[in-house]
Amino acid sequence: MLARLLAAALFLLFAGPALAGHPCKQDFDRYCAGKVVCGKGACHDCLNEHMDRLDKACAKALEHWDEKQEQGLLRRP
Repeated sequence: MLARLLAAALFLLFAGPALAGHPCKQDFDRYCAGKVVCGKGACHDCLNEHMDRLDKACAKALEHWDEKQEQGLLRRP
């Protein structure tokens, strides 16, 4: 229980501001918040696992990110 509270606090401290205004914020809150600890692509992977349920803007942003990553233009989030 304490570990979950600590993980949630760390997420809000670090990932919360990074997602503010991001097209995936609501989808992240719905499907991933409290279930993953962001880092080394965990948040990105969680969203990808729910691709069929994501808002169109979020899905498009993830697809764009994945394309750039495949081209070697971006590192893993």
